[in-house]
Amino acid sequence: MSGDEFRAWRERHRMTQDQAAALHCVSARTVRSWEAEGVGDPRSVLLCASWDWLLPERRKQLLRLAQRVR
Repeated sequence: MSGDEFRAWRERHRMTQDQAAALHCVSARTVRSWEAEGVGDPRSVLLCASWDWLLPERRKQLLRLAQRVR
């Protein structure tokens, strides 16, 4: 997944870089790197694809949970 594709995915779901970092269990610095250079971790690419299929309310619940865990 290219950096532009990842950024578009994040913006489509109205996530900040910090929120995307929490969801992917990485730092905000890693998210910035992904947006500049592309995502190399296949698990994160799979998470992006899976996230698109979730209902909006479930997305909100999971994002809140991910942010609490960090």
